[in-house]
Amino acid sequence: MKVFGMDAKVILVSFGVALALLFAGREVVTRTSISVPLERTLRPMQEVRSYSIEQTSYGRVLNLELGEVDDLRETMKKVQGALTKISGGNDIEIRIVDSRDEVLSDVFHRMHFTIHEAIATGSFADMAREAESLAEAAELSYVRVVVDECNVYVTLRHGHNALYEVVPRGRVAVAEAPSGRAGVRVW
Repeated sequence: MKVFGMDAKVILVSFGVALALLFAGREVVTRTSISVPLERTLRPMQEVRSYSIEQTSYGRVLNLELGEVDDLRETMKKVQGALTKISGGNDIEIRIVDSRDEVLSDVFHRMHFTIHEAIATGSFADMAREAESLAEAAELSYVRVVVDECNVYVTLRHGHNALYEVVPRGRVAVAEAPSGRAGVRVW
């Protein structure tokens, strides 16, 4: 069969080869511009057990498995700094892989209401007290909640299991509703 005076088989094979070269070239660029520099940066970090980069429909994701981390904020600042040097940092999402168990998941579930309330109201001292109280009631071996201008960092340990969560603070504004009652808007 002829298409535009050329054999259809030749067109299909040429198209297949072009696609294969395109995807192979993309993989080579990703490896040389992101994977190799990331390897050099993350391998020496004791807090990082392993990592992988995954391409999703939403962009690249760095799956980061952490070992024992005492200061999650500092670890995340180092990782984010490395990503910023390598790729500008904006196009790679970080997904933390941890070893949470049911107890840790339950404590964090109960804690996240207080975290979001603190983000909205600024009551971070109350949040810290509530986190300590929940951790003590669940007999956790370690609890640390750190706040900076962008995020709330939560580290919980129960035996050999650990939970690491980074909760973005977002922008919060208190608005007056038409009824005269104050409300909170997060965006």
